[in-house]
Amino acid sequence: MRGRSRRPRPPVGATRKHSSASADAHCGAPIRSSVGPARMNMVQIPRAQGEDMGEGKEEGRSLSLYIAGGLVFLLASLWLPTVVFDSHEAQQSFYLFLPSVWMVAFAFCVIFVGGQHKGRMWLALGYIGASAALGLAFLWVPSVPNDAFESPDAQRLFYWHVPSAWMAMIAFGVLFVGSALWFVRRSALGWRLHVAGSEAGLATGLMAVWSGCLWGAAEWGVPWDWTDVRLNSFALLTLLALVLVLGRRAQPDGVESRDTFATAGLFGFVLVPLTYIATRIWQIRHPGPVIASGDGGGSLAPEMGALLGFAALSFTVLIVGHLVESVHLTSLEQRLDRLQGKLDVEATE
Repeated sequence: MRGRSRRPRPPVGATRKHSSASADAHCGAPIRSSVGPARMNMVQIPRAQGEDMGEGKEEGRSLSLYIAGGLVFLLASLWLPTVVFDSHEAQQSFYLFLPSVWMVAFAFCVIFVGGQHKGRMWLALGYIGASAALGLAFLWVPSVPNDAFESPDAQRLFYWHVPSAWMAMIAFGVLFVGSALWFVRRSALGWRLHVAGSEAGLATGLMAVWSGCLWGAAEWGVPWDWTDVRLNSFALLTLLALVLVLGRRAQPDGVESRDTFATAGLFGFVLVPLTYIATRIWQIRHPGPVIASGDGGGSLAPEMGALLGFAALSFTVLIVGHLVESVHLTSLEQRLDRLQGKLDVEATE
């Protein structure tokens, strides 16, 4: 039998020297191993990604606990007066306790909570405050006179609809600022604000459109009026946010695609002032201004005004918390993309 030819093996010391030098360059410490640098980076980089994913899961669990605890307290507070107090006046007075507790919790969050926890706390307080406002709208605030609306009880949706539209305007303002920062200065923060504003604008825009359709079906008999300027301009704003979100997820990320989406965000912002002044210029079917009417006819009952202000504040805290968390999440996604690109480069060497 003929013996097989074997390739000469390199000296052991040379192999260890090469591996140690590669480990020093990529990991910062010598490791006695024959594993090449590409495989070592395939181990090191996903480990860092796993740590980030673990931190994200822990943050999600803590946020869920905040919201769950607040909702349990809210439900107990809404149910307790019906058991303890016999008179309707005492129950109504007790319901004023909920906004007071929320205000104290919000002040505590602003003063004592800092860092990344502030965004999560604002988000949790926003959810709880919005839920409290919706509960008080059905349990505490009085109804409008029967001669003012065809369906008086349907106006209780306004305490969800009006703050949702207010949040959408804030979100589209953030979208405009982020689009301008990216288009002019190629700012990474600007692109994060663009992403956060488009996603928040889509969510809040759908909330406002959905609640408006419910009220229109009860009050007008039809959920939509294609001749009303405010309805259609706000629907176009929501459609713009939908196009930006879906387009960004469908197209590969790059400078050209970002320029396109930023341009759409800049020009689409024209619909925001148009939507605001629509009922002042073209009063078709949508109700006119309730608070800032300018002619003195937009007064509300004290209970209605107080609850609408509380709902607007709660929804504002919610949208600010959502924007802060969305910007943080986008920065983590960009970091993950950079690590993945570094991994791909090292794997090909």
